Amino acid sequence: MDRLVDMVVACLPLLLRGWIEKFFPEWSLPTRLALKTCKEGWDDEFDTEKLVYKQLKHLQGNRIPTYYGELKYKGTKAILLSDIGGVCLGDPAGTLLDREKLGQIMADAFNDFAAYGVIPGDMRLENFRLVDGKVMAVDFEMVDRPDTEDDSAFLVDFIWPSLDKLTHCAGSLGSKTYGVAKKTKLCAIKAFDKNGHDYDTGIIASMDKVIEDAKTRDCPKGITVSMSFGTETSQSVNDAAKALVNAGFFAAAAAAAGNGDINGRPVDASPLSPASETSICTVGASQIDDKIASFSKYGQVGDIFASGVNVLSLKPNGGATKMNGMSMATPHIAGLGGYFL
Repeated sequence: MDRLVDMVVACLPLLLRGWIEKFFPEWSLPTRLALKTCKEGWDDEFDTEKLVYKQLKHLQGNRIPTYYGELKYKGTKAILLSDIGGVCLGDPAGTLLDREKLGQIMADAFNDFAAYGVIPGDMRLENFRLVDGKVMAVDFEMVDRPDTEDDSAFLVDFIWPSLDKLTHCAGSLGSKTYGVAKKTKLCAIKAFDKNGHDYDTGIIASMDKVIEDAKTRDCPKGITVSMSFGTETSQSVNDAAKALVNAGFFAAAAAAAGNGDINGRPVDASPLSPASETSICTVGASQIDDKIASFSKYGQVGDIFASGVNVLSLKPNGGATKMNGMSMATPHIAGLGGYFL
């Protein structure tokens, strides 16, 4: 924070002060606030930070400071925030924290941020504070936000170890740069546990969550579901996938539980779920020359192939990267499926 001020409310422009008192009387502004000014030449980052605070409005006062609006301080643009106090993780006191515990509470914080489609890009410890046993972030000038036409919604607990794969798949489906369906609104739902394991219970719960959450969404042109995962044959998993189709959704799943056998050689996809559910669209991977990728599953359950080799899409914290896999092929078909609903 660039400057802390006591009783900063008295310094607010009368118009802003009156607006706050009129529309947010319940806020009861604290006596200590933080005034963060725009650094010279950082106008774009300043605007990004304002957008992020609005995007994370449900985390204000919990994972981030409360955002009270924009004003000018000595001719410089600034945002007014609550002073959250706590211990800066970059200070000597913060460095004494147990590393394992710190890693867990940091992961919890990032799960919460990612649930709203925001990943802090500046990972220096001085940008985070420990407040009442939880991590709060105080800097959002550099973030990774989904490259999508509309704001994205990330539901339930986010899986941090799968961030690279999730970001890449989401980019192929609906990003403005690489997406097949560039106008789509993306929603991500947890299917794996915190260690990245895809147990049947988590997969079934994720598909059930799609049906439950869809009732709260305004999607007049339909819903398409992209599932870049798989497990051994399970009738319960297949039934959950079939329920997606019965609900009127287009469901695409990778013909996969990994890419090929232990040596990466193709194997039959029939004994896999949800790929073996006949009502959904099961996707294999192809190369740029339209040949089947060497690692792709095959068999009678397969419906279609899509690009799964050297696929260029988004990566966390900005930029793009190439990845291989049937997981990369599936979002292409899920995106195309949206056009047929």
